[in-house]
Amino acid sequence: MSQEILSMKLISGEEIIGRVEQNDDDFITLSKVRLIQMVQTGPQQMGMAMAPYLATNIDGDIRIKQTSLLTEPAAPSEDAEKPYIEQTTSIALAK
Repeated sequence: MSQEILSMKLISGEEIIGRVEQNDDDFITLSKVRLIQMVQTGPQQMGMAMAPYLATNIDGDIRIKQTSLLTEPAAPSEDAEKPYIEQTTSIALAK
């Protein structure tokens, strides 16, 4: 893929993942941003779910101030990146 996929935690506590469109000293611009949420999948078992970060701008660009980041943007784990790619493209990846 030509665009880098990064995940980050915001100072609000939300963890997000998206494709980097632009990154400078003041803002990072992401597209197809998804909110990562932990969900219970069974007794004493947790899983990960992704939902659009903004319901009114599901796949559009979102500019986030660098000062709003709690962590530096980082490459997501394979367990997070694969479902993200499948959810935001028509690509079905091998399990």
